[in-house]
Formats: sequence, C-alpha cells, structure tokens
Amino acid sequence: MKKFYESLVAILLLSACSPGEGVDVPEPLTHPDKGEYSSNSGDSTVDGDDSSTTGGINTGGDDSTGAESGDNGTNPDGSSSENLPEPVALPAFFSGAHEAAGELASFYLRDNGLWPEGWLSTANSLVAMIGYMERTGTQDFSWILANTLVKVGADKLYRESQEDNASWGIAWLRAYDLTKEAKYLDAARVQADRMTREAWDETCGGGIYDRTDKTSKSVAANLLYIKLLAGLSTRVMTASNYKADAVKAWEWFQASALLKDRSLVLGTIEASTCQFKETSPLAQNQGTLVGALTELYRATSNEAYLSKAKLLADASMKALAHNNGVFSDDAFPKCDNCSIGDRLNKGIYVRNLAELNAVAKVSTISKFLEMNSRSIWSKAKGQGGMFGYRWDGSFDAADSARQTSAVDLLNSQISAPLARNYGLLMDTRTSAVCTNNEAAIKAFDGSAATKWCGIMIDGINHLSVDLGADRVVTAVRILHAGAGGESRAFNTKDFELQISSDGANFTEIGRVRGNLSSMSYTKVSGTGRFLRLRFTSPGADNFGRIYEMSSE
Repeated sequence: MKKFYESLVAILLLSACSPGEGVDVPEPLTHPDKGEYSSNSGDSTVDGDDSSTTGGINTGGDDSTGAESGDNGTNPDGSSSENLPEPVALPAFFSGAHEAAGELASFYLRDNGLWPEGWLSTANSLVAMIGYMERTGTQDFSWILANTLVKVGADKLYRESQEDNASWGIAWLRAYDLTKEAKYLDAARVQADRMTREAWDETCGGGIYDRTDKTSKSVAANLLYIKLLAGLSTRVMTASNYKADAVKAWEWFQASALLKDRSLVLGTIEASTCQFKETSPLAQNQGTLVGALTELYRATSNEAYLSKAKLLADASMKALAHNNGVFSDDAFPKCDNCSIGDRLNKGIYVRNLAELNAVAKVSTISKFLEMNSRSIWSKAKGQGGMFGYRWDGSFDAADSARQTSAVDLLNSQISAPLARNYGLLMDTRTSAVCTNNEAAIKAFDGSAATKWCGIMIDGINHLSVDLGADRVVTAVRILHAGAGGESRAFNTKDFELQISSDGANFTEIGRVRGNLSSMSYTKVSGTGRFLRLRFTSPGADNFGRIYEMSSE
C-alpha cells in the first residue's frame, strides 16, 4: 500500500487543479461456505457458439467502452488516459454480473438475516445486491432486504462502530431507492440522526467518533457519515438539516489532520490530545472520499465537488492500475491472512467510482472498470459464478466478502435494465410438483423468496409458461437452488430451453450442460408463445428447483 500512496502523491502533485469555486477541497493523495471451492472446478458450458456460453448482458454503448482519447492524452471529459490501456472488449453477451449475484445470494442466511462474514460485510453485501437489482430493473432479491430488517430488528441496527452504523444507513437508503418503501428511509434516518446526536461533538473542532467509547475520530466513519447525510438530503423532502450537516462535516474533515499533508486520507485523531495517529491507508477510503464528494454534488449542485471527485478518481486509478490496468493490492497479494475488511476493500472502491461515473461519465473510469471486469472473469473465476480475492490472479477461495467485491465490480458492466419479462405471473404448466406450496407459478412470480419444485419422472421434468402471444425470445435468466439459499449442489445441471407456438410441438433454442452457477443467463433465439424448461439432470438429487425464470 505504501507504493500505491507514494504513486498517488506524485500524480496529484503534477495534476493541474481548478479553483475551488467556493469549496476548499484538498488534493488528496489523493458464512462459512457450504462447500470448498477449488480453482480447477468446472464451469457451466453451452453447446454451440462460445459467445453464448451461459449468457450475459449487453455491455455496448459509450458508458461501457468510454470515449476516445485525444491526441494530447486527454479525453473529451477532461480525464487523462495516461497509464490506462484500452480494455479488451467484453463479449456483447456477458453473464458475469448475473452469475456473481446469484452466488452472493447463495451465501445469505435466511434464519438470521445476515451474510456469514458478519455485520459490516452484510451492509456492503446488501448494497451490492441492491446495485444488481437497480441496474437490471428487477426485484428478485428484494425479499432479502425485508427479511434482514425484520430479523436484525430496526431498533438494533445501531452498534458500537460508527463505520458500521453509517454503512447500514447507506444500505437502507439504497433499499429505499430500489423499493420506495418508507420503512427503509426511516431506518436510514434513524442511523444518521443518532450518529449526529451521539457521535458528533466539537472536540478537536468537530467530527464524529469512530466508536461509542469516544476515544478517536477516523477517516472511514466521517466520510461515510458525510455520504449518508448528503444522500438523505436529496431523499427527505421535509425540512431537515441533512445538507447543512453534511457540508459542515466536510468542512471539518477537509481541514483536519485526517487529510495528511492535505493529500492522504488515513489515520485517526486521538480525542484526548487531538493528535493525529497514522494508520495503514486503504483504497476503500479513497473510494469513499470520491463517493462522498459525489453525494455532496448531488445535494448542492456545486460543480467544485464533482470536479475534485473526478480528479481524485483519476489519480487513484493511475496509482492502482498495475498489471495492464488491473487493480492490484500490494498489501495482501494473496490474502493468506487478510481480514474481511481487506476482502471488501476493492469492491467499495470500484462501487464509489461507478457512482461518480453515473453522474459524470468519465471515460477513464469506464475503461478501468471494464479492464478489471475482463480480468476477474478470465482469471479469478472459480466454480459456477464464484470469484477469488485477486482480480489479476487465479481463484483462491470463496466467501461472501470476496463475492461482494466481485458483484460491486461486475454490476458496473450492466449497461441497461433487462427487457420486459414476458412470463411474469402468466399461466404455467409442469409435469410434476413436490408440494402444493411449490407450484409452477412460484417460478414466475418475480421473487426469489419462493420456488417451484418438481420431482423427475423417468429422468425428465418440464416447466413451461404461456407468454400470452408469440414473442421473440432472446435470453432466459434462471435462478437455481443456490440463488434461493439452498445448497449449490442442487443447482440445475443439464437442461434445454424450448419454444412453441401451440404448446404441443416444441423446438430447442438453447442447451446447457454441466451448469454449476446459482443464476444462469442464456442467449437464445426463437419465436413462440410457450417457453419450456426441460431438464434431464436437476442436480444432486431427483428434484428440480427453480426460484425464478424470466425471458426477454
């Protein structure tokens, strides 16, 4: 990490900074798994053209590929192309985000409403899953949000760590954005209001404490607090102090010792002496700084926040872009003993870059995210849709924290929502069901909280849906057993996708063999009124399990 920040200092010292326009923004230096996964595990394959293997998302368009660079090395948006090579284009039909999100859902523990890696990791996993649903225009996993709020308890969300409290507040704010349900906005407000009331004081000039023992004030807690307040100010229409408090917190932060040499974001301030104590810097804090400035811009419309966020993002990407433009973590190259926070680190960083890119459309950010997506898909993919710690190296192990970072990254490659789901809540047919509560309609109700289950008869089972009229079907997305929290061993292994105009004579339009993913997204081509899933090998037992099946 020392190498990263030395590079970042040098880059920022050479950067031309625009006037603050009224804002003095510094120039910073910038569950245990259900089974063991090995790097030589097989992946799902589809007979036919390699480009259609398990499916994907259309990553075409300016947002995913970035603008062309000018002759002077500067892009039309003002960012620099230096040290960021042109990415090798992802396939036009790319299943990465779907497979990754399906596996992240597979780690979720329904009984306690958490992911196995704990409290902070769960808040970030929620944000990653919400990001997937926002970008795809679906709500298959929105039941997880409701379940977590109930199981954890709205009155038990506030804990000792203010970093945790702010992270949970941001998660509930994003849940509100997705669902528009007031209970999530209320939960976010409770977190922010209590932090303001109990964690902020004028000791050392201001800022919030990093824990309830009030011994120090840290980078992560204060940046997340600023981001939460600024975010609330654009969602709460009634009179509130959220915007004023966010600006006040930023003004304290930018003047504090937490911006070492007015460049590096790291460390803590000891409350008893107001002296700065240096700690190891983290890329996630650099990302959160970019995210906080982006939210401040949304809240105030002050272009100075946005211009500085772009400057910081550009500088940090250059410093992090080792190995042909791919994020490399110098501190923990193999994650032999790295913490849960270290495993979340890269995901938090790229998530905040993507948030800035959604507002500012910075071509170098698009290129950076695409390069890393290409690398993690080609190098760090394990069994099914599992991804390892290093994005520029081979798969090492699977857990929900590693997976959360992968989902945060691959979400950035979803360029448009999925098209209309023709089969949603339409008439269904099946050759067999396990129980009355697991009827075929459960696979077409728009929620991964419910499932269809069918026993195999003579080695075959069918599940079909009436699309209402002849439709041109180009892709089919299926949430298998793992996406509903069951063992991944029950994921549908071998299946065909078929289409028919009369419901009797079916033509095959897709075939998958050896599937291991908890969510598959398959490219097909066919026209008809009836879509059928036919399986010959459902998984580890004699039952087919489908939590959701959608077509477009």
